[in-house]
Amino acid sequence: MGISTEAQQFAQFLENVRVKASTPGLDLAVVRDIVDTHASASTEPEGVTYADVDADGVPALWAIPEGADPDRALLASPAPRQLTWKPPGHAHRPPSRQPRRSREGKADMKAFVVEMYGRDGLRAADVPEPTVGDGDVLVRVSAASINPLDRMLRNGEFKRLLKHRLPFVLGHDVAGIVTQVGSAVRDLTVGDEVYARPRDLRIGGFAEFIAIDQDDVAPKPQSLTPREAAAVPLVALAAWQILVDRAHVMPGQKVLIHAGAGGLGSTAIQLAKHLGATVATTTNTRTEKLVRSLGADIVIDYTKEDFSKVLSGYDLVLDSMGGANLEKSLTVLKPGGLAIGVAGPPDAGFARQLDAPSFMGMAMNALSRKVRKQAKALGVRYEFFFMQASGAQLRELGALYDSGRLRPVIDRTFPFDQTLEAMAYVEQGRTTAGKVVISMTPGSD
Repeated sequence: MGISTEAQQFAQFLENVRVKASTPGLDLAVVRDIVDTHASASTEPEGVTYADVDADGVPALWAIPEGADPDRALLASPAPRQLTWKPPGHAHRPPSRQPRRSREGKADMKAFVVEMYGRDGLRAADVPEPTVGDGDVLVRVSAASINPLDRMLRNGEFKRLLKHRLPFVLGHDVAGIVTQVGSAVRDLTVGDEVYARPRDLRIGGFAEFIAIDQDDVAPKPQSLTPREAAAVPLVALAAWQILVDRAHVMPGQKVLIHAGAGGLGSTAIQLAKHLGATVATTTNTRTEKLVRSLGADIVIDYTKEDFSKVLSGYDLVLDSMGGANLEKSLTVLKPGGLAIGVAGPPDAGFARQLDAPSFMGMAMNALSRKVRKQAKALGVRYEFFFMQASGAQLRELGALYDSGRLRPVIDRTFPFDQTLEAMAYVEQGRTTAGKVVISMTPGSD
């Protein structure tokens, strides 16, 4: 519906009295009554009053803080304060939970956004396409994949450290095609097939488009399909940064990788073998053959054996389980050995990585004090790990995928409109091995 001349004129009038009107088709006479009643009956200390329709299509006013984006404010939890005026006999329901088309003229796109923290906080929504900065590329998403971090972020486990502004688009892995580049972008062009793990606070792979800093992006490995490439970035970067950057794994060293059939475990086994290590892993009977095919030298079926009773003298343990599993992992290390945990508990190094206040580092050290004390008593070390985005490392990893040294493991692919079902599938522990992928193209496998 177009905006009539009368509506445009009235919108200007509302602007002059510091009331925003954005929705075409508002009953202008009713809105005038709202404005007149509001102006004569009350004052608004919040700053700006916003005129729009509620969930039933009835014009209404909300108090929006000065400078806030009304579209985001109306989606906030709790919603902004409803002003007192309403038509006789009508009880306002909260405003629509779907953002409207951007007033800046941006096209809307489909996305899955974290509207509030918690298990039921992820929702499908129409949101404006992202803004492309000078150093960004706009990527039309071909596929994304699910990581445990998506669940943790949705549930608010990192909300004190990663200050996302609700609502935000979820999704840490993406593969797609570049459709626009910023003025400062040099090595990427429109039409390039790419993959990425966008940096924290700029995630958003569960959407039709995403703007990504050029430093986080790399050309998609030529040997991989978009779905395969989408399964790679986070787990491959984590494996590289743990084994190469943090542990400096050398030929002949002994590495224990827990949950070897998982997304991270299956990648870490392959990379550790490429680096020349002897690799042990834990898994179950169903996936023993798979982890052996990935290069595992020693396979412990955790349903039949206790790894801590049969392994010893290891240089490195990569633990993705936490708790008692981590504590037992300390006992299989040789003196000076290192246990790296990706499931926690966090330590002060994590706070420093996120540039968090010093008191957060102290709090994290308190959380990991028990396991660090146990490690010290055994003459070994414990460190928490949280991966960082890196397009440069993805280029190096891409060469390993193209050479056949690494290969992705995919459990199942869901269509984009079933993203919520895909998240539930992962959370319910229904995966057998590898990653769950979300595809923009028709069909699933």
